[in-house]
Amino acid sequence: MKHFKLAGLALLLSLTTLLVACGAGKPESAAKDFYGYVADGKTDKAVDMFSYGDLKDTEMTTARGKVTVIVGQMQATISGAKGLDSVNIDNVQKPDDDTANVTSTLKFGDGSQKKDTLHLVREDGHWKIKLR
Repeated sequence: MKHFKLAGLALLLSLTTLLVACGAGKPESAAKDFYGYVADGKTDKAVDMFSYGDLKDTEMTTARGKVTVIVGQMQATISGAKGLDSVNIDNVQKPDDDTANVTSTLKFGDGSQKKDTLHLVREDGHWKIKLR
């Protein structure tokens, strides 16, 4: 009887891990993560969410620098609007399995809101923001 309880617990843990892993791979989750990193001042994590796969090695430093500036400007905007209260996903378009466009409404602490669209690409199983 003890073996059945252990086997059941192991199965439950495996299924829970599988469900969590599947949910984390959604483009809308990536969008919410990105905005959360920006709002929380986690610049490095936000910058790492961009896709740099199409760049030459010589372009990488410049691109990361520009993205860091953009993320900093977004942080200043969020801070000036008294923080980010919520991110509502309005629409997800997936033209194919490896690209997605996520349109969100960002709601700020001062009551204002802004619509934003992220263009995502899947790299190594993770959704990244496409440089445009």
